[in-house]
Amino acid sequence: TQLSENLKLDLWRGLFNEVRTALQQVMNCCDTWIKMTEELTTVHWQDDWDGPKHVDPMVRKFSDRAEQILSLRTVHEQLLTQLNNTEIQELRVKEAFIPFNAV
Repeated sequence: TQLSENLKLDLWRGLFNEVRTALQQVMNCCDTWIKMTEELTTVHWQDDWDGPKHVDPMVRKFSDRAEQILSLRTVHEQLLTQLNNTEIQELRVKEAFIPFNAV
């Protein structure tokens, strides 16, 4: 399935278009989750729910991290279009994301 393929996707070395699509799906899923929990706790469960609307901070942080990764990959991809092959080799562009391998 698409989900199992996305789980195998290398965010740092994968094809940009595949990574972008997967990260956009992650952010959309997180946004939907956040909206649904807010709606459940403010509309559907208002008689049973005690307290303010629920916003899961971990889901928000996860979505924010996906957005940061997408931003890094997008800038990297844009820079690649501005460099010639010699510059790409001299700047060791293929090594740009090595520090993230352990993350």
